Amino acid sequence: AQGNPVDVRVVERSGERDLDRAAVNAVRQWRFEPAMRNGKAIATSVKVPVDFKPI
Repeated sequence: AQGNPVDVRVVERSGERDLDRAAVNAVRQWRFEPAMRNGKAIATSVKVPVDFKPI
């Protein structure tokens, strides 16, 4: 519980394997402020939507 994502996975597939893989790889690099309980960092789960839009 140090703010590093673990067990990153796609919940709802985009239909494009490369986009799903890119989303997982990006999220693995993110860092979060750890959740705290009684002054100690704890593990928690979060669902984060990642939208791909053409530019």
